[in-house]
Amino acid sequence: MPFGERLKQGLKKWLATAIIATITLTGLGLLQAWGDRVFDATVAALGKQRFLQLILVLLCILGYFAYHRVVQHRKKKLHRHREVYWGRKDSMPYCPFCYERDAKEIHLAGPTALHASKAERWDCKRCYHSYVAAKPGDRFLMRAGRP
Repeated sequence: MPFGERLKQGLKKWLATAIIATITLTGLGLLQAWGDRVFDATVAALGKQRFLQLILVLLCILGYFAYHRVVQHRKKKLHRHREVYWGRKDSMPYCPFCYERDAKEIHLAGPTALHASKAERWDCKRCYHSYVAAKPGDRFLMRAGRP
């Protein structure tokens, strides 16, 4: 990635952080100024039990979005090509069976040498499936391994 693009991305992140910090500080200021009145009015309108349920739901929603934001940043972006998954700038494919069934990103081992010199085979050490292509560039066919 060229330096100019990295600089733009860094600037966008910095600007987003500055905007979020400003909104947070403004919200805290408003909460200090009107917090007691808003809290008392909300509790009076909803009742204590409903108010606690509302807070619980809001906390669950916040946790859900925070979790998915963290998970999305850690997950690699995989794309399917020739019936197996590949990562960006990664020369080793991932097992489609493990990825689709268990959401596990498991690299395939290989390519394994076969009797036919043009055949290409990759093996999963976790689920024991193998993926074979008759020649380079062909689609891989999955073969079930041992249980």
